[in-house]
Amino acid sequence: DPNHHQIFAEREATCRRYGLKALVPADNTVVTAADNYRFNVRLLEACDAVLANLSPFRGPHCDVGTAWELGYAAARRTPLFAFSGNNETLLRRAGRRGRIARDESGMLVEDFGMPENLMIVSSIVASTIHGNFESAVKAAADYLDATRKHRND
Repeated sequence: DPNHHQIFAEREATCRRYGLKALVPADNTVVTAADNYRFNVRLLEACDAVLANLSPFRGPHCDVGTAWELGYAAARRTPLFAFSGNNETLLRRAGRRGRIARDESGMLVEDFGMPENLMIVSSIVASTIHGNFESAVKAAADYLDATRKHRND
C-alpha cells in the first residue's frame, strides 16, 4: 500500500492501546529478498501471536507471503489471528462457473463457506477472521491475557 508507513503507525498505536507491542515486517525497508526473509522469520520466531491481513491480494486469496508466514507460525504453534476487509466466501470471490464450483481456469473451488482456504481458516484461533484490524487485536490481547492468567493459576 502506498500509505504503508501511516497504516503501520496507526496499527502499532492500536496494539499499544491493547497492551501489545507490534513487531512490524520489514517489507520495503530492507534491500535484498534474503534480508527481508531473514528479518521476517526472526519476527515470527520472536512473537507471542501473529495477526495477519487476509484481505484478497492480487486475486481471490490473501497474499501468498502472508499465507506462508501463517503456515510457519502455525508449525511453531504460535496463536494466529486474522482480519479481512472482504467477508465474502472464497467460493463467491473465486466465482462459480457452471453447476460445479470452478474458477475461471476450470479448477475446482472448495465450498466450505469460508472466506479463505480451509487450512488457513482452521489454523486461526476460533477459526475467526475478524472484520477489521482492531477487532483482531482485541481478540489477540484477550487470548494472550487469558493464557497468561491460566499459566499463573
